[in-house]
Amino acid sequence: MSNPSYWKVFCQWQRDNTVALPEHISLSELNRFAARYRLARAFNGIDADGYADDTVDAYGALLKVFLAYSALEQFHKAVPARPKQHLSERWADWATSPAASLRESDAIIQFLIKTVRNERLRDKLIAFQHGKHSNVLIVATALRHAVAHGFMSVHPEGTSPKVSKFFCQQMSRMLLSISDRAFIDLLESLSIDFGPG
Repeated sequence: MSNPSYWKVFCQWQRDNTVALPEHISLSELNRFAARYRLARAFNGIDADGYADDTVDAYGALLKVFLAYSALEQFHKAVPARPKQHLSERWADWATSPAASLRESDAIIQFLIKTVRNERLRDKLIAFQHGKHSNVLIVATALRHAVAHGFMSVHPEGTSPKVSKFFCQQMSRMLLSISDRAFIDLLESLSIDFGPG
């Protein structure tokens, strides 16, 4: 199983440490984060009869994004931002690398703009589409809503499943990377020694 980096170090620190976690951090929520992170990392797709392989692969990639977003969302709940902010704002600076590549899949972005009900989120998606910002977490949030509310397909606006799969793979890699990095930052803030190398 693929835990967040240094998860075992954190668990050992918990066992050895007599000092409690800071009051705003929930150990039970952190455990849920680790479980969701493990599932998202371990998830390799779905098995479905009667569908083309590309379609099955694309749906698997889409579900992996959903799972990866859920892990980051759980970390955000376990270790709330101070001051309070949405996760898309909290890690905006860490979520820019795939922006140019994702904009090439304009049909998917356009589909998300059409299906998102939250006007503020829609405006941020439009700004992303036009290159006014490169915060991919805005796109991830919209995609999460589209999956959760049953609007998302692997053929949005006529997109091929291969394009959808590539789009989603970039998103899930980014989301898992942010989760892992945020967890490492937490450990550093607690002055946990990672040990040699």
